[in-house]
Amino acid sequence: MTKFSLLFSFLAFFNLIICQSENRRVELLENIHLHLNKTTFSQGESLWFTAYVQDHKIKAPSNFTTNLNVAIYGTDGTVLKKKTFYMENGIALGDFEIDTSFVDTHYKVLAWTNHMRNFEKLKPFRQTIRILDNIKMILNSERPLSLEFWPEGGKLIEGVYNQVAFRLSDDLGRGISQDSMILVNEKDEIIHSRLTTNEFGYGRISFMPKDEVGYFFKYSAGASEAVVKLPHVTSSEIGIQFDNNLQDEILVRLLASNEVFKVKKDKRYTLAIFQDDKILLEDITIEDEQEIFALKRNAISYGVNTAVLLNANLVPVAHRMFFNYCQDSNRISSLKMEHTLNRDTLLINLALPNNLIKEASLSISALPSGSSSYNPESSIGTSFLLSPYLKKGSIALKPYMKFQDRKSLYELDTRLLMEGMGTYGWESRTMKEIQLKYIMENGFLVKGKIEDADLTKEKQVYLTTDETRAIRYTDINKDKTFELNMNLYQGDSLAISLIGDKGKLRRAKTYLYPFSVPKQVPLNYLESFKESIDVNLKNTFIPNLFKDSLEDGTIVLDEVVVMEKITKNKKILLSTITEARFIDDEDIKTIPSVVAYFRKLGLRPIYKNGEMKFQFNKFPYPISMIFINGMAASPGELDAMPLSRVESLVVTDDRTHQSHMVSIQLRPGFYVSPEKRNQYVRFLITNGYARSRAYENPGYNDYRSEVFDAYGILDWKPSVKVSSKEPTSIKIPTYGQESIQLYIEGMATDGSIFNEVQEINIRTLLEK
Repeated sequence: MTKFSLLFSFLAFFNLIICQSENRRVELLENIHLHLNKTTFSQGESLWFTAYVQDHKIKAPSNFTTNLNVAIYGTDGTVLKKKTFYMENGIALGDFEIDTSFVDTHYKVLAWTNHMRNFEKLKPFRQTIRILDNIKMILNSERPLSLEFWPEGGKLIEGVYNQVAFRLSDDLGRGISQDSMILVNEKDEIIHSRLTTNEFGYGRISFMPKDEVGYFFKYSAGASEAVVKLPHVTSSEIGIQFDNNLQDEILVRLLASNEVFKVKKDKRYTLAIFQDDKILLEDITIEDEQEIFALKRNAISYGVNTAVLLNANLVPVAHRMFFNYCQDSNRISSLKMEHTLNRDTLLINLALPNNLIKEASLSISALPSGSSSYNPESSIGTSFLLSPYLKKGSIALKPYMKFQDRKSLYELDTRLLMEGMGTYGWESRTMKEIQLKYIMENGFLVKGKIEDADLTKEKQVYLTTDETRAIRYTDINKDKTFELNMNLYQGDSLAISLIGDKGKLRRAKTYLYPFSVPKQVPLNYLESFKESIDVNLKNTFIPNLFKDSLEDGTIVLDEVVVMEKITKNKKILLSTITEARFIDDEDIKTIPSVVAYFRKLGLRPIYKNGEMKFQFNKFPYPISMIFINGMAASPGELDAMPLSRVESLVVTDDRTHQSHMVSIQLRPGFYVSPEKRNQYVRFLITNGYARSRAYENPGYNDYRSEVFDAYGILDWKPSVKVSSKEPTSIKIPTYGQESIQLYIEGMATDGSIFNEVQEINIRTLLEK
C-alpha cells in the first residue's frame, strides 16, 4: 500500500525552500487586469477602461505602485498612444479617443507598471482591439494548422491508461472545433477515431500505449493537414494521474505497470504541491501494487497549484497542474441584483452578499444582447486566478468562466494538463534573489535647483500644483538642488517657492530639470502579438456608427477658438436665453460673495420654508434653480460662499417656458491672489498623469440599426461603489433594446473579485 504523510524527514530541504521563499517575499508581484467597455470601435468612439491591480502575494489590491502605464501598439510594435494613469488602492480609470490616427484594422492594448519589469515571468495585460472603419473584407482562406499535445505527468507510461490533452489551432492561434481527428500507430492503424475539440481547440483522450510503438495525431481539412508524433513510451518510470471531480477531495494515482511497482518496491518518493510560497509535501513509499490516495481540498491553496513527483534524490520525475476549487473559498463573490424598468431606463440595485466584505468597486459594460463588439481575451477572474501561472496567460479559455461549473472546470483541467509546470516551475523555487533594476513608481520625480538660495537661512523649498492643490516641501541639498516625488497631472502647473527666514515664501531663481518620463515597455512584451482577424463579422464592410466621419484637426481647432473667446470675453452669449460668465481677479476684488454677485445679476435672495432661494427681479419674478458642479445646491450652501470659489457660471432665463436656472462651476483649486502668485515660479506639467474623463455617450446616428445592435454600446459605468449595508442604485438607458447584457467585474478591499455576465430581458419587464 502507498503511504503518505507530511514530510518532516527532509528538514534540510524544507528549510532551504522556506529560506528562499522568505528572500522572495520582499518582492512585490503585481497582476494587472483592464476591464474595457468593449473591444471593437469605430472612429469617433472612445476606449474606456477600469484597471485592477492585485498584489499577487497577498491576493489583495496593490497599495504600493501609483503609476499605471497603458499603451496602444500597432501590429508592427510601434506605439500609437501611451498614457500614465494614477492608481489608488489598486484601481485606475482611463480612456483613449479612437481618432483618425487609427488607420489599421487591429491594435494591441498593453498595461504594466515599471516595477513589474524586474520579473521576467510577470506578464503585462494584453487585449486586442479592432477598428471597424478599416475592415473591408473577411479573410476566409485556409490557414496552416498547428497541433500541440501533452501527456499527463509529462510522460507516456507503458501498460496503463494515460490521459493526453491536445489542441488544434491555426497559425493565428485561433482554436479549431472539429470531430474528425484520429489517433493512429506507426502502422497507420486507427487507435481512436473522431477525437473532438471544443471551441478553443482543446480535447482529451485516454488510451493504453505499448512500448516500442509510435503514435500519431492526424487531422486534415481541405488542403491543410496536421500530423504530430507523440513522445516515446517509457516502461521504467512512475507517473501521476489526478481525478479533480470530487467535492472535498482530490484523488491522486501513481501511474506505472505492475512490473515497475515491483522493481521500485520500498523506494521513497515525495509529492510536492505548491502555489507561490505555500508548499505541501507528502512522503510516499512504493509497494508492489498500484494505489490511489486522497488529498483534502481544504489543505491545499485555492486556485492553480502545481504537483511535482520527486524521487529519492529530489529530482522531478512527473508533474501536473490543477485547479483547487475549495467550496468554502470566497475568492470569487457574487452580487445581489434587483432591477425594474422605468420607461426607457433600467434601474438596477446592487449589493454585496454578506457583511464579510466592507466595500467593492465595480465596472459595468452594458451592451445589446448578441453584440459582436466585446471579445475579451480575459476577465478579472482569469487574469488573477489563472494568467499568472500559465505560460501563455489565459488565452483560449472562456473569459467569464464559472469556477464552480463542472463543464468549465473540466475544460480548465484540460488546459492545465497541457501546461506542464507552467510559469513558475519547480526550478523557480530555487531562484536566487533578484536584483531590482526598475523602481516602484509613486508619482513623478521632480528635480531642480535654487540658484540664488541663501543656505544659511533658506533651507527648504515649497511646491504646489495650481489645479489639484497637491502640496509638498523638501530640504535643499548643499549644492542647492532638491529632489522629491509628487502626483502631477498633465496640463496642470507646478508652482515652486523658496521658504525663507521665519517661514516667509519668496520667488527664487529656480531651474527645474525635465519631468521624468516613464520608460517604454520592452518589445518582448509584444512577442505573442499576432494579428487576429475576427471571422464572425456580420458584414464585409462596416460603416461608421456616426453620421459624419471625423476629419483631422477639426476638434482641436474648435477647442482653440473657444479658448480664445474665453480669454478675450468674460461674458459669452451661448443662446438668446443663456449666457456664460467667467469670474476673474477684478470681480473677486470688488465683489466679496456669491450672493452679492447674484444681486449684481438681478437675482435677489429670498427665504422660504427655512431655505434660501433666488428670484429674478423681472416680471413674472420667477424663482431660479441653482446647481453647483451639476448637482442641486443644498440649503445654505451659497450663503457664505466667497466668489473666489467660483470659476464660471451659466445663467438661463427662458420666460416663455418658465425655465430659469443658474449653474455654477467651482474653481478646481483654491484661489490665489495676484500678489501671492508672484511668490512662485511656475512650470507647465507635460509628462504627468493623464486626466480621466467622465464617460460620454458616443452619440450614435441610429440606435435601432443592425450596426448599433452589433457594435454599439448602451452605457459604461467605470466605478460603482457597492457595500453590504445598503443597495447602490444605477441607471442604464435601454435605447429600445429587447434584451441587454451586463459585463460586471470588480474588486473588493479584502481581495475578493467579481466576474459576472447578466442578461436582462427588457421585453419581459415591459409585459409585467
